[in-house]
Amino acid sequence: MPTCPRCGEQNPENVTTCNKCGIAFGHQVRANADASRAKTRSAVRLAAWGVAVVAIIVVGPRLYHSAVGAYLKFHLKSVTSSSMKDCGGPITESMADYQKTQIESCIASNADLLKAQSDYSSFTKSDRP
Repeated sequence: MPTCPRCGEQNPENVTTCNKCGIAFGHQVRANADASRAKTRSAVRLAAWGVAVVAIIVVGPRLYHSAVGAYLKFHLKSVTSSSMKDCGGPITESMADYQKTQIESCIASNADLLKAQSDYSSFTKSDRP
């Protein structure tokens, strides 16, 4: 209930002037509207944060798994290519059998490639039925 600053009269809500002396209550009406808007904004902001947190909790793990899987696949491909190049590959049909065997044994003994294969395999193991 707005109180008149001039005469002290208690007036009903949503009046724009004092019932006793007639002074305008514009500032009090605006203050009440501002307070109402502030409460609404606060509720909307809280709801938005709640939705964001739930979305992160629901989508976050799947997004993380997908990103790590993509990185490990890329890393495996990169290490395989590098290992192939270091060992004198790629293997072609026109190569002699002893050259193919040398390249295959070199690739099979590459520690970086073995680690990348192991990482990718262990990470994607849970994806297989």
